Amino acid sequence: MNPELAVERVPVILAPHDDANAAAVCWGLKQHGLEPVWEPSLSEGSIEAISIHDDAHGSRLDFRSSGAPSVGAVWHRRPKEPEPAARVLASDRPFVRNEWSLFQKSFLALAEELTGALWVNNPRAAVEAENKLLQLRAARSVGLRVPETLMSNDARAIRAFIARHGRVVHKTFTPHMWRNTETGQLYNVNATLLDSSLSFDDASVSMCPGIFQKYVEKVWDLRVAIIGDRLFPVRLRSTHGTAFVDWRAYTYLPEMAADACELPDSCRRHLRELMNRLGLVFGCVDLVVDSDGDLHFLEVNQGGQFLFAEELVESLPLLKAMCALLAQGRVDYSLDAPLEISMRRFRSSEYCQEWMSRHADSMKVENWLWTGEQA
Repeated sequence: MNPELAVERVPVILAPHDDANAAAVCWGLKQHGLEPVWEPSLSEGSIEAISIHDDAHGSRLDFRSSGAPSVGAVWHRRPKEPEPAARVLASDRPFVRNEWSLFQKSFLALAEELTGALWVNNPRAAVEAENKLLQLRAARSVGLRVPETLMSNDARAIRAFIARHGRVVHKTFTPHMWRNTETGQLYNVNATLLDSSLSFDDASVSMCPGIFQKYVEKVWDLRVAIIGDRLFPVRLRSTHGTAFVDWRAYTYLPEMAADACELPDSCRRHLRELMNRLGLVFGCVDLVVDSDGDLHFLEVNQGGQFLFAEELVESLPLLKAMCALLAQGRVDYSLDAPLEISMRRFRSSEYCQEWMSRHADSMKVENWLWTGEQA
């Protein structure tokens, strides 16, 4: 047991049980000698009861969970809407589900105050940080370069934007992936390069807005995992030395080349300011680098996939860093503990094999650990 850890305060993970990042971090926390509470929502599993007391002296929390004396750091990864207990009558389930949903929202609104724990991330900050427009404005305000952007479902405005910039990237507000049930083929909506030769139907465009951004003539992409006070940048490009339009489609293919790199001091400073401005402890930042070496901000994903980067570049201690952040409950965490926590060791563990076997039927296609295994 690491003497630095406050073992009386147990980490909590709010994420679905088939979430690969959560599985790896849960395993890593166990290597710290901790037994994290990992549940999809406040209404499930080992979380037995929650009471919020509010009076003239403020609000306080009573939290009961099997194996958890008190709440330590909380990884607010991707919590689900609470589900009623199985014993609830079918006729009552819509009402009970809505009551649980509103109760969970009340709790999350004052999460840090009620628990006194480090939240990764603060729920209210997480909601705001998911707003793409607020992200871009915050990035500009701290001094980052941001490509000119249009968010629209107006075909005329989109054509004018393309005409002005020549080449434009179309992106969705949220990732979307699906599987052909007959062939098993995976499909996803990647960033798409558009130019003036494109023809599209106005009525079709009007049905669904999108994000259109001036294309930066880039030489490579940068993915920066920010975990507390530490930044972990990875350079991504083709093995041919060129940049991808969207590197995500090549993550597990032989064409992907990835290596750890350093960021200019000014960029590191701007990214720290951005995280402070957005109120985030954790985030995955996407940047592109042009031929002059200038960096351009694209987005920050406060709940993004990040452990795949350690599988591409094994020298990056991403899993160890996230586990240290949650185990120690502070942003200035130490990585000095002599614990062998890595994605390689997690992959080879019995815990991982049992977890993958248990969730094989329910695994979602966007789950990087599962699709990576199949690639």
